[in-house]
Amino acid sequence: MLKRKVKRIMKNRGFSLVEALIAIAILMISVTAPLVLANNSITAAVLSQQQIIAFYLAQDGMEWVINKKTGNRLVLGGILNGLNNCRTDIGGGHGCYINTLNGNIESCNVGCPNGFLRFHQSSGVYDYTTGAGSETSHFKRYIKITPKKTDPITSAVIDASLEVTVEWQDIFNHLQVYKLKSNILNW
Repeated sequence: MLKRKVKRIMKNRGFSLVEALIAIAILMISVTAPLVLANNSITAAVLSQQQIIAFYLAQDGMEWVINKKTGNRLVLGGILNGLNNCRTDIGGGHGCYINTLNGNIESCNVGCPNGFLRFHQSSGVYDYTTGAGSETSHFKRYIKITPKKTDPITSAVIDASLEVTVEWQDIFNHLQVYKLKSNILNW
């Protein structure tokens, strides 16, 4: 009779404390893992978005300079006419800021420290103009043109190196730098 009571008690017993703790640990891991994965995915998406914006800002600056060079070439001017503020062999060699929407070019002073682009919500455009609906972005763009070869007769630059740099602080407050380089030729 005693054996039957012991068996009945053993059959009806619930989870022990250890079993309950193990079950809770498994549940916590199964809930936490997808949340960590989702957080990492969102972080990667934001970093990728910033890199894409930086690439397009660098490309915008480079295309503006190449377009200016082509226009200079068509009017038989030197390929760097109007771009002296960006030249590294003139004015300290710190490069320049170019507002690609209106063509304003400003020299950098001691390494372009304050050239934050502004983002205009209504148009989705980055430039240096202030106004309603614009906010300071965390992107800086500066352009350097280094003459490499001059015409021996006219002393006009016929070959130059173009470097567009975009800097920004990422979501972890680390400095990120994207550089785009090309050559400008007089042809």
